[in-house]
Amino acid sequence: MKTVLLYDYEHADTVKVIQDIIERNECEVLAFQTDSSWKADTVTSPQQLFRNASHVLFVHSPDPEHEGALLFYLGYALGRSIRVLVLKTGAEKLIPEHCHYMVTQLSADTFEEFFQTEKTRFFEEDRKRLARSYLIEKGIPCFEENFISVVMAGDSENVELFLKAGFSTSITDVRGNPLLSLAVRSQFPEVVTQLVDAHANVNHVSLDRGYSPLMDAVQKGDEVICRILLEHGADPDLKSKDGQTALVIATGRGDISLCRLLYASGANPDITDNLGMSARKYADLFKNAELTELFNTPRT
Repeated sequence: MKTVLLYDYEHADTVKVIQDIIERNECEVLAFQTDSSWKADTVTSPQQLFRNASHVLFVHSPDPEHEGALLFYLGYALGRSIRVLVLKTGAEKLIPEHCHYMVTQLSADTFEEFFQTEKTRFFEEDRKRLARSYLIEKGIPCFEENFISVVMAGDSENVELFLKAGFSTSITDVRGNPLLSLAVRSQFPEVVTQLVDAHANVNHVSLDRGYSPLMDAVQKGDEVICRILLEHGADPDLKSKDGQTALVIATGRGDISLCRLLYASGANPDITDNLGMSARKYADLFKNAELTELFNTPRT
Protein backbone atom coordinates (compact mmCIF):
# COMPACT_ATOMS: atom_id res chain seq x y z
CA MET A 1 0.00 0.00 0.00
CA LYS A 2 1.64 3.20 -1.21
CA THR A 3 0.34 6.72 -0.62
CA VAL A 4 1.48 9.82 -2.53
CA LEU A 5 1.07 13.11 -0.64
CA LEU A 6 0.67 16.37 -2.55
CA TYR A 7 0.80 19.60 -0.57
CA ASP A 8 2.10 23.17 -0.50
CA TYR A 9 4.81 24.55 1.80
CA GLU A 10 2.25 26.14 4.14
CA HIS A 11 1.11 22.69 5.27
CA ALA A 12 4.52 21.06 5.66
CA ASP A 13 4.04 20.50 9.40
CA THR A 14 0.69 18.80 8.86
CA VAL A 15 2.21 16.58 6.19
CA LYS A 16 4.98 15.47 8.56
CA VAL A 17 2.33 14.29 11.01
CA ILE A 18 0.48 12.44 8.24
CA GLN A 19 3.71 10.83 7.01
CA ASP A 20 4.48 9.64 10.52
CA ILE A 21 1.03 8.04 10.85
CA ILE A 22 1.40 6.20 7.56
CA GLU A 23 4.93 4.98 8.34
CA ARG A 24 3.88 3.81 11.82
CA ASN A 25 1.31 1.67 10.04
CA GLU A 26 4.18 0.15 8.02
CA CYS A 27 3.03 1.54 4.68
CA GLU A 28 4.99 3.39 2.03
CA VAL A 29 4.51 7.14 1.61
CA LEU A 30 6.05 9.72 -0.72
CA ALA A 31 5.45 13.46 -0.33
CA PHE A 32 5.76 16.11 -3.03
CA GLN A 33 5.28 19.85 -2.87
CA THR A 34 2.83 20.63 -5.62
CA ASP A 35 4.50 23.85 -6.71
CA SER A 36 7.90 22.19 -7.25
CA SER A 37 6.50 19.09 -8.97
CA TRP A 38 4.37 21.30 -11.23
CA LYS A 39 7.01 23.75 -12.48
CA ALA A 40 8.32 23.28 -15.99
CA ASP A 41 11.98 22.92 -14.96
CA THR A 42 11.30 20.24 -12.35
CA VAL A 43 8.08 18.69 -13.58
CA THR A 44 7.53 15.06 -12.68
CA SER A 45 5.26 13.19 -15.06
CA PRO A 46 2.11 11.70 -13.55
CA GLN A 47 3.39 8.25 -14.49
CA GLN A 48 6.47 8.82 -12.33
CA LEU A 49 4.62 10.59 -9.57
CA PHE A 50 2.00 7.88 -9.10
CA ARG A 51 4.06 4.79 -9.96
CA ASN A 52 2.70 1.82 -7.91
CA ALA A 53 0.54 4.18 -5.87
CA SER A 54 -2.65 2.79 -4.33
CA HIS A 55 -3.73 6.10 -2.76
CA VAL A 56 -3.11 9.82 -3.28
CA LEU A 57 -3.72 12.32 -0.51
CA PHE A 58 -4.22 15.95 -1.48
CA VAL A 59 -3.64 18.46 1.31
CA HIS A 60 -5.93 21.23 0.22
CA SER A 61 -4.69 24.77 -0.33
CA PRO A 62 -6.59 27.82 -1.62
CA ASP A 63 -3.65 28.91 -3.75
CA PRO A 64 -4.86 29.04 -7.41
CA GLU A 65 -1.67 27.50 -8.82
CA HIS A 66 -1.79 24.71 -6.27
CA GLU A 67 -5.49 24.11 -6.87
CA GLY A 68 -5.06 23.85 -10.64
CA ALA A 69 -2.30 21.27 -10.22
CA LEU A 70 -4.37 19.27 -7.76
CA LEU A 71 -7.36 19.21 -10.09
CA PHE A 72 -5.17 17.88 -12.88
CA TYR A 73 -3.56 15.24 -10.67
CA LEU A 74 -6.94 14.34 -9.22
CA GLY A 75 -8.29 13.62 -12.69
CA TYR A 76 -5.25 11.53 -13.54
CA ALA A 77 -5.49 9.52 -10.31
CA LEU A 78 -9.19 8.81 -10.77
CA GLY A 79 -8.50 7.67 -14.32
CA ARG A 80 -5.91 5.22 -13.02
CA SER A 81 -8.27 3.88 -10.30
CA ILE A 82 -6.05 5.27 -7.55
CA ARG A 83 -8.10 6.05 -4.46
CA VAL A 84 -8.27 9.80 -3.87
CA LEU A 85 -8.17 11.30 -0.38
CA VAL A 86 -8.49 15.00 0.40
CA LEU A 87 -7.33 16.44 3.70
CA LYS A 88 -9.44 19.48 4.54
CA THR A 89 -7.50 22.43 5.93
CA GLY A 90 -10.30 24.94 6.32
CA ALA A 91 -9.85 26.29 2.81
CA GLU A 92 -12.61 26.66 0.25
CA LYS A 93 -14.07 23.50 -1.19
CA LEU A 94 -11.87 21.86 -3.81
CA ILE A 95 -14.39 19.23 -4.89
CA PRO A 96 -17.78 20.26 -6.31
CA GLU A 97 -20.76 19.04 -4.31
CA HIS A 98 -21.93 16.61 -7.00
CA CYS A 99 -18.47 14.99 -7.20
CA HIS A 100 -18.00 14.21 -3.49
CA TYR A 101 -18.60 10.50 -4.06
CA MET A 102 -15.40 10.37 -6.13
CA VAL A 103 -13.09 11.22 -3.23
CA THR A 104 -12.82 10.67 0.52
CA GLN A 105 -12.59 13.90 2.48
CA LEU A 106 -10.78 13.78 5.82
CA SER A 107 -9.58 16.05 8.57
CA ALA A 108 -6.26 15.87 10.41
CA ASP A 109 -7.85 14.58 13.61
CA THR A 110 -9.68 11.71 11.88
CA PHE A 111 -6.91 10.63 9.53
CA GLU A 112 -5.21 8.01 11.70
CA GLU A 113 -8.43 6.14 12.51
CA PHE A 114 -9.41 6.22 8.84
CA PHE A 115 -6.00 5.03 7.67
CA GLN A 116 -5.94 2.00 9.98
CA THR A 117 -9.38 0.95 8.72
CA GLU A 118 -8.38 1.64 5.13
CA LYS A 119 -5.22 -0.44 5.47
CA THR A 120 -7.29 -3.43 6.60
CA ARG A 121 -9.74 -2.94 3.73
CA PHE A 122 -6.99 -2.52 1.15
CA PHE A 123 -5.08 -5.67 2.07
CA GLU A 124 -8.32 -7.65 2.26
CA GLU A 125 -9.22 -6.51 -1.24
CA ASP A 126 -5.67 -7.19 -2.43
CA ARG A 127 -5.87 -10.72 -1.01
CA LYS A 128 -9.12 -11.30 -2.88
CA ARG A 129 -7.66 -9.93 -6.11
CA LEU A 130 -4.58 -12.15 -5.92
CA ALA A 131 -6.63 -15.26 -5.14
CA ARG A 132 -8.94 -14.59 -8.08
CA SER A 133 -5.97 -14.09 -10.40
CA TYR A 134 -4.44 -17.41 -9.24
CA LEU A 135 -7.73 -19.22 -9.93
CA ILE A 136 -7.96 -17.69 -13.41
CA GLU A 137 -4.33 -18.63 -14.12
CA LYS A 138 -5.25 -22.23 -13.22
CA GLY A 139 -8.15 -22.12 -15.68
CA ILE A 140 -10.85 -21.93 -13.00
CA PRO A 141 -13.35 -19.11 -13.61
CA CYS A 142 -14.44 -17.33 -10.46
CA PHE A 143 -18.06 -18.44 -10.28
CA GLU A 144 -20.01 -19.97 -7.41
CA GLU A 145 -20.66 -23.11 -9.45
CA ASN A 146 -16.91 -23.73 -9.64
CA PHE A 147 -16.54 -23.19 -5.90
CA ILE A 148 -19.18 -25.87 -5.39
CA SER A 149 -17.33 -28.17 -7.79
CA VAL A 150 -13.96 -27.91 -6.01
CA VAL A 151 -15.67 -28.50 -2.64
CA MET A 152 -17.33 -31.67 -3.93
CA ALA A 153 -14.03 -32.79 -5.46
CA GLY A 154 -12.22 -32.35 -2.15
CA ASP A 155 -9.79 -29.92 -3.82
CA SER A 156 -8.61 -28.19 -0.64
CA GLU A 157 -6.01 -26.07 -2.43
CA ASN A 158 -8.57 -24.41 -4.67
CA VAL A 159 -11.16 -24.29 -1.89
CA GLU A 160 -8.65 -22.12 -0.02
CA LEU A 161 -8.28 -19.84 -3.04
CA PHE A 162 -12.05 -19.39 -3.38
CA LEU A 163 -12.26 -18.55 0.31
CA LYS A 164 -9.42 -16.03 0.00
CA ALA A 165 -11.15 -14.60 -3.06
CA GLY A 166 -14.06 -13.67 -0.83
CA PHE A 167 -16.61 -16.31 -1.82
CA SER A 168 -19.26 -16.94 0.82
CA THR A 169 -19.43 -20.22 2.70
CA SER A 170 -23.22 -19.88 2.79
CA ILE A 171 -23.85 -20.49 -0.92
CA THR A 172 -25.93 -23.51 -1.89
CA ASP A 173 -26.24 -25.72 -4.93
CA VAL A 174 -29.34 -25.72 -7.15
CA ARG A 175 -31.08 -28.11 -4.72
CA GLY A 176 -30.55 -25.78 -1.79
CA ASN A 177 -27.77 -27.81 -0.19
CA PRO A 178 -25.07 -25.71 1.51
CA LEU A 179 -21.37 -26.12 0.79
CA LEU A 180 -20.69 -27.63 4.20
CA SER A 181 -23.30 -30.35 3.68
CA LEU A 182 -21.80 -31.15 0.27
CA ALA A 183 -18.32 -31.48 1.78
CA VAL A 184 -19.69 -33.69 4.57
CA ARG A 185 -21.58 -35.94 2.19
CA SER A 186 -18.48 -36.31 0.03
CA GLN A 187 -16.53 -37.10 3.23
CA PHE A 188 -13.69 -34.63 2.88
CA PRO A 189 -12.71 -33.71 6.47
CA GLU A 190 -10.00 -31.27 5.35
CA VAL A 191 -12.51 -29.28 3.30
CA VAL A 192 -15.05 -29.45 6.15
CA THR A 193 -12.40 -27.96 8.46
CA GLN A 194 -11.60 -25.22 5.94
CA LEU A 195 -15.25 -24.25 5.67
CA VAL A 196 -16.00 -24.20 9.39
CA ASP A 197 -12.79 -22.28 10.06
CA ALA A 198 -14.08 -19.76 7.50
CA HIS A 199 -17.26 -19.45 9.63
CA ALA A 200 -19.60 -21.68 7.63
CA ASN A 201 -22.85 -22.18 9.53
CA VAL A 202 -22.51 -25.63 11.09
CA ASN A 203 -26.28 -25.79 11.57
CA HIS A 204 -27.27 -24.78 8.01
CA VAL A 205 -29.99 -27.29 7.09
CA SER A 206 -30.16 -28.67 3.55
CA LEU A 207 -33.39 -28.32 1.62
CA ASP A 208 -33.46 -31.77 0.05
CA ARG A 209 -33.73 -33.94 3.17
CA GLY A 210 -33.73 -31.26 5.85
CA TYR A 211 -30.51 -32.58 7.36
CA SER A 212 -27.92 -30.54 9.20
CA PRO A 213 -24.28 -31.25 8.31
CA LEU A 214 -24.02 -33.24 11.55
CA MET A 215 -26.94 -35.44 10.51
CA ASP A 216 -25.27 -36.02 7.14
CA ALA A 217 -22.04 -37.02 8.89
CA VAL A 218 -23.94 -39.43 11.17
CA GLN A 219 -25.77 -40.90 8.19
CA LYS A 220 -22.36 -41.57 6.62
CA GLY A 221 -21.03 -43.01 9.88
CA ASP A 222 -18.15 -40.51 9.69
CA GLU A 223 -16.94 -40.01 13.24
CA VAL A 224 -14.01 -37.80 12.20
CA ILE A 225 -16.28 -35.23 10.57
CA CYS A 226 -18.82 -35.52 13.41
CA ARG A 227 -16.11 -34.53 15.86
CA ILE A 228 -15.06 -31.56 13.70
CA LEU A 229 -18.64 -30.29 13.53
CA LEU A 230 -19.35 -30.79 17.23
CA GLU A 231 -16.11 -29.03 18.15
CA HIS A 232 -17.29 -26.08 16.06
CA GLY A 233 -20.66 -25.83 17.80
CA ALA A 234 -22.96 -28.12 15.81
CA ASP A 235 -26.31 -28.59 17.58
CA PRO A 236 -26.95 -32.34 18.09
CA ASP A 237 -30.64 -31.73 18.83
CA LEU A 238 -31.70 -30.18 15.52
CA LYS A 239 -34.53 -32.04 13.76
CA SER A 240 -34.76 -33.14 10.13
CA LYS A 241 -37.92 -32.97 8.01
CA ASP A 242 -38.91 -36.28 9.60
CA GLY A 243 -38.27 -34.91 13.07
CA GLN A 244 -35.16 -37.04 13.51
CA THR A 245 -32.15 -35.82 15.45
CA ALA A 246 -28.58 -36.92 14.80
CA LEU A 247 -28.88 -39.24 17.81
CA VAL A 248 -32.03 -40.87 16.42
CA ILE A 249 -30.21 -41.44 13.10
CA ALA A 250 -27.18 -42.92 14.85
CA THR A 251 -29.44 -45.13 16.99
CA GLY A 252 -31.26 -46.37 13.88
CA ARG A 253 -27.92 -47.32 12.39
CA GLY A 254 -26.91 -49.09 15.60
CA ASP A 255 -23.72 -47.00 15.66
CA ILE A 256 -22.61 -47.32 19.29
CA SER A 257 -19.50 -45.16 18.86
CA LEU A 258 -21.37 -42.24 17.31
CA CYS A 259 -24.15 -42.52 19.88
CA ARG A 260 -21.57 -42.26 22.64
CA LEU A 261 -20.01 -39.21 20.99
CA LEU A 262 -23.36 -37.46 20.51
CA TYR A 263 -24.60 -38.32 23.99
CA ALA A 264 -21.35 -37.03 25.51
CA SER A 265 -21.86 -33.84 23.47
CA GLY A 266 -25.22 -33.21 25.07
CA ALA A 267 -27.63 -34.89 22.63
CA ASN A 268 -31.06 -35.46 24.20
CA PRO A 269 -32.23 -39.11 23.87
CA ASP A 270 -35.87 -38.19 24.57
CA ILE A 271 -36.57 -35.86 21.63
CA THR A 272 -39.28 -37.52 19.53
CA ASP A 273 -39.54 -37.67 15.74
CA ASN A 274 -42.69 -37.38 13.62
CA LEU A 275 -43.64 -40.95 14.60
CA GLY A 276 -43.42 -40.10 18.27
CA MET A 277 -40.26 -42.15 18.72
CA SER A 278 -37.07 -41.02 20.44
CA ALA A 279 -33.53 -42.42 20.47
CA ARG A 280 -34.29 -44.03 23.82
CA LYS A 281 -37.48 -45.65 22.48
CA TYR A 282 -35.71 -46.87 19.34
CA ALA A 283 -32.97 -48.43 21.47
CA ASP A 284 -35.66 -50.27 23.44
CA LEU A 285 -37.53 -51.23 20.25
CA PHE A 286 -34.38 -52.66 18.65
CA LYS A 287 -33.47 -54.35 21.95
CA ASN A 288 -30.08 -52.64 21.89
CA ALA A 289 -29.08 -53.13 25.52
CA GLU A 290 -25.82 -51.22 25.12
CA LEU A 291 -27.62 -48.10 23.91
CA THR A 292 -30.37 -48.44 26.51
CA GLU A 293 -27.70 -48.54 29.18
CA LEU A 294 -25.91 -45.54 27.61
CA PHE A 295 -29.05 -43.38 27.55
CA ASN A 296 -29.75 -44.25 31.19
CA THR A 297 -26.21 -43.33 32.27
CA PRO A 298 -25.90 -39.86 33.83
CA ARG A 299 -23.58 -37.57 31.89
CA THR A 300 -20.36 -36.57 33.63
